[in-house]
Amino acid sequence: MERFSHSDHVDKKVNDDLAKFVNSSFRNKLSDDKMNELLKEVHLPEICEALVKTRVNQGIWRLLRAQVQYDDNKMQSVQELLVKAASNITKYVDILANSTENPSVQCM
Repeated sequence: MERFSHSDHVDKKVNDDLAKFVNSSFRNKLSDDKMNELLKEVHLPEICEALVKTRVNQGIWRLLRAQVQYDDNKMQSVQELLVKAASNITKYVDILANSTENPSVQCM
């Protein structure tokens, strides 16, 4: 807790193994090959059509300077990661919400 300033608020403690996994995941970068392999395994939930990355119109794309295209490609990569993460979160919230073992879990 020393790493948090006095203005940072923390919530309740999570499982130690989960915390180790999360800390390791955020501290150690995956190789591009491993990241691509993992991303291929993540599929969008069936009726969540808004979970897609935005693409620039090809006519506009050709008019952009090379640096702008490079920057946009980087942003599309970040957006793809966010979409894949949101897909997994959506699927697991759905599992929790439909769980018979934990009927008190409700989606907002």
